[in-house]
Amino acid sequence: MDTGKLLWKNNQTVLDIGVRDPDGGPNGPIFLHDGATQTLVAYDVKTGNELYKAPAGEMPWATIPDYCYVINVEKRIMYYGSFDGHVYAINVDTGKPIWTSDYMGDDTQETIYGHQPLNGGGIGADGKVYFSSTTVYSMMPRPRFHEIVAINETTGKFIWRLPLNINPTAIAYGYMIGTDTEDGIQYGFGKGLTTTTVSIQNDAISKGLSTLIKGTIMDMSPGKPNTPAVSEADMSEWMDYLYGQNATLINNPPKPEGITVRLAAVDSEGSVIDLGTATSDSTGQFALAWKPPTEGTYKIYATFDGSESYWGSYAGTALSVTAAGTGTSPTEPAQTVPDYTMTIVGVGLAIIFAVAIVGLLLFMALRKR
Repeated sequence: MDTGKLLWKNNQTVLDIGVRDPDGGPNGPIFLHDGATQTLVAYDVKTGNELYKAPAGEMPWATIPDYCYVINVEKRIMYYGSFDGHVYAINVDTGKPIWTSDYMGDDTQETIYGHQPLNGGGIGADGKVYFSSTTVYSMMPRPRFHEIVAINETTGKFIWRLPLNINPTAIAYGYMIGTDTEDGIQYGFGKGLTTTTVSIQNDAISKGLSTLIKGTIMDMSPGKPNTPAVSEADMSEWMDYLYGQNATLINNPPKPEGITVRLAAVDSEGSVIDLGTATSDSTGQFALAWKPPTEGTYKIYATFDGSESYWGSYAGTALSVTAAGTGTSPTEPAQTVPDYTMTIVGVGLAIIFAVAIVGLLLFMALRKR
């Protein structure tokens, strides 16, 4: 483009440019949105000839938003959002439809569409594509309840939905960056660091007694550190509670299920005993009762293996098991009750003794007279 020399022009009038030059690879094609027919039109980058037309969505909202597309150049698949609440996947070279995504749902009166349009932004990596909704043309009052959606790249099924107005802008090394177009705040998505703790209620017990192994598993992500790590199923609601300033959740905090921790003991001989698993609760705490089989010293380990949302972590402690009758019982110690009867009797005797002495002294004084 050093001289401004034109190569070609096409003879079709495009009324609305909705998708602007997505990267279809070095040989194209390029795409434009024909507002007259509500179709996505592909053109050869070398000749300008029309290659095919693909549907832009379902009427009456069959419109493709600006820049809301993702192209997998290697697989030759293009994914694009629509104001109709779906994402579409087509073959880049032929325009053949591959799938239509799940529907955003008729569950809002905030927009004229009756649903959130997938018009915010699009990005993809690692077998998933991400699309979002946003306010159209800065409408006033601004509609609420925008979402960002993760979609299976192969099937079009929604993997998760997060009710926050975050438009994805960059993704690499398992982390995604997005910006809230309403307030300008930037967010980072990805695995968070965790910390695991473990302790024993009675770390010196007699053989035949049980002890309680307990601990915590906490999320140490920099945005909200030292908050409970939660299950994948409850993640969207929990993130909305922590970051979304959702008044309903703030006034009635959710109680998500926690995550699974593996517990194991290593005896004095180095043998590993699998104690099973424990699941943390909405406060991050877990617990497991265990009766050691033999005397000796045990090292106890709690291990979280990690998940799609968290990196793993582990912690350890120790337990001593002695011969029966020589350890500490886990039961509460007996309460010592003061013997108030003896105290009262003792005070009474002291008073009587003092009165007797006073009487004797008074008698002796009278006799001297």
